[in-house]
Amino acid sequence: MIHWESVGHQLEHFAEQASEQIVLVAPFIKLGALKKVLEKAGAAPLVCYTRWRAEEILAGVSDLTIWPALRSRPDTSLRLINPLHAKYFRFDGQVFVGSSNITAAALGYAPNANLELGVFLERTPQTDLFEKVLLDASVAVTDEMHAAMERAVAAAAATWSKPLAPPEPAASPTSSPDAGILPPTPSRSWAEWLPSCRTPELIFQVYLGNRADLSGEAFLAAVDDLGCLDLPSGLTSSSFSAHVGTALMSSPMVSHVAHFALTARRFGEMRAFLKQISGTDSSTNDWQTLMRWLLYFQPDRFEMNTANYSEIFRAKW
Repeated sequence: MIHWESVGHQLEHFAEQASEQIVLVAPFIKLGALKKVLEKAGAAPLVCYTRWRAEEILAGVSDLTIWPALRSRPDTSLRLINPLHAKYFRFDGQVFVGSSNITAAALGYAPNANLELGVFLERTPQTDLFEKVLLDASVAVTDEMHAAMERAVAAAAATWSKPLAPPEPAASPTSSPDAGILPPTPSRSWAEWLPSCRTPELIFQVYLGNRADLSGEAFLAAVDDLGCLDLPSGLTSSSFSAHVGTALMSSPMVSHVAHFALTARRFGEMRAFLKQISGTDSSTNDWQTLMRWLLYFQPDRFEMNTANYSEIFRAKW
């Protein structure tokens, strides 16, 4: 059965009945709407998936304040997925899939509510498989990550102006939408993604549509990276860097690397670890590339020093 009225009340009803687990998945989550759903929930363990992008926080479609609210609830976690677009809600064995984000307008709590549509399903092995994809492609939020996101939003605010329309994804430098030519499909899923362009300082020029003195192979590598990052159009240089930095925070591969590098590591250790978690056949090149990206786009999180002719890499959090 499909539902298009009082979606929020439907979610509240099933949240109240849930006892085993609640799973909330939406790219846009506002604190007020989330609280209304959680007020009806009992003590069932809960996992929430969303995405955090600086321009979306500034536009007011998502709230960073959901983290303190969720952190204070027992048996509850918040996880980030950069390319998230799905809206999916499970209450024990009941699953609701539809168009609704967790906002007042989407759930029918606002006077001028959106017209949304959704359908209830039973939990199946297929829904369990989707939840595994969510888990594998996501990163758990921490206090340090939340604070870094607040800093990124504050930095982006200096050059941000509210768009007249929702931001569109940036066109690929190798695509031509008017001619019906779609951008190339990224070579890796978000869960597996590692940057492939070895010159992160030139990525912004490629984003603008310039070749940036890159060779053909390097240019295509940059295009592939941009496809995985799923950037909106119209970013300034500083907001571009903030956006890429926050995207890296929600990268599963970067999360593994950061955890391993909380203890200072030599180049060979990092190379071996990256090979272990990614299965790459070019671990030396891939680690050099990833290290350059992390130092360039997240200098407040990672640092590199040289001792005894060896590069020592460390994550600060």
